[in-house]
Amino acid sequence: MNASLLGSHVLQMNLSGGINSIEELTYYPNHINNANRVLLNYTKDPSSSPIFDTVIIKDENGTVQNSFIVYAHVPMIIKKDRLHTLEIGTAGNGLFATSVGIEG
Repeated sequence: MNASLLGSHVLQMNLSGGINSIEELTYYPNHINNANRVLLNYTKDPSSSPIFDTVIIKDENGTVQNSFIVYAHVPMIIKKDRLHTLEIGTAGNGLFATSVGIEG
């Protein structure tokens, strides 16, 4: 595990996580290994429709805290609370998430 200083916090990067740490998002809530830094990658073919999906962040009580759009083949890293979950409105469709860090 590699750590680097980020302000007054330590950010631990999950560099040793293998293929098992990658999870496809579905309509089931997922904590993504309790990480607060998560890499999202939508692998769907951009020539098919739709070319984006909406990710929903919910707190530990199931209340929606935020939502945002992830476009096909435009990876992004988000920051979320460790207890918050990620989900989408459908069964698996090629939107993958992996823990890339834990701050604190």
